[in-house]
Amino acid sequence: MKYIRLAYWGHGVNYMAKSDNDIAEIIKRKLITKVDWWFAYNQATVKIVESAGYPRNKITDVQNSIDVDALREGINSVSFSETESLKKILEIDKNSRIILYIGGLYQEKGIVELIEASKIVNRLYPDTILLIVGSGPLKEYVKQEERKSEHIRFAGPLFGRDKIVALKIADVIAMYDAVGLVALDSLTAGVPIITTEGKNHGPEIEYLINGKTSIITNYNLESFADGIIRLIKSKEELDNMKMENIRESYNYSMVKMVNNFGGGIEYAIKYYKI
Repeated sequence: MKYIRLAYWGHGVNYMAKSDNDIAEIIKRKLITKVDWWFAYNQATVKIVESAGYPRNKITDVQNSIDVDALREGINSVSFSETESLKKILEIDKNSRIILYIGGLYQEKGIVELIEASKIVNRLYPDTILLIVGSGPLKEYVKQEERKSEHIRFAGPLFGRDKIVALKIADVIAMYDAVGLVALDSLTAGVPIITTEGKNHGPEIEYLINGKTSIITNYNLESFADGIIRLIKSKEELDNMKMENIRESYNYSMVKMVNNFGGGIEYAIKYYKI
């Protein structure tokens, strides 16, 4: 019977696992090298798989991506009337500076810390608005905080064009923890992320460069708030970082991802003389 070659594709670990001793994580560690080829999510996964003892020459770095070309086209096509319409719906003054959160509303994302940090920022800069986009278990908590705080706006989940317009009006993106594919939204839209050295980040955190395209602070509320304030108070640094984000976004695309996959398949076929 002909031997069947097996390849893995994925993160290498569960970034949201409660413990390294979870049965699923134990099994994953035992199986991580029991395969003929690895298609790694990105460079973060390459490091994980290689550190487990798997040979580097049998790992393909796919550089997982969203369709950044379509997002870029969407961002560039947003009209002034669209941005003003969204601000009017959300009751945001045209001169307000917008701190955007976009993602799931659950504890691991640090929603409580995000809101508390926004209060610190707003006390110093009353023209700041925290715009929260998303849904999840903490939705009612967010709605309650919106009722109590004049600077918070909760838009619920936004998709398609609505999400693109939200990115367009944002000055910065704030994510206390668990940064995922929003990293690519940030780069493509030219909206820098402020986050922390959190425990729950996905492999996409690898796409962000601290001090160049993002600010990654210590894992505490005060440092996180200071990171937001740093960009809010310095238009020059914010503008420079926005340009760096846009430049960096051209390193990623669906086309490059597909080509990386295809190249990896070709290498595997040649390696095993299939």
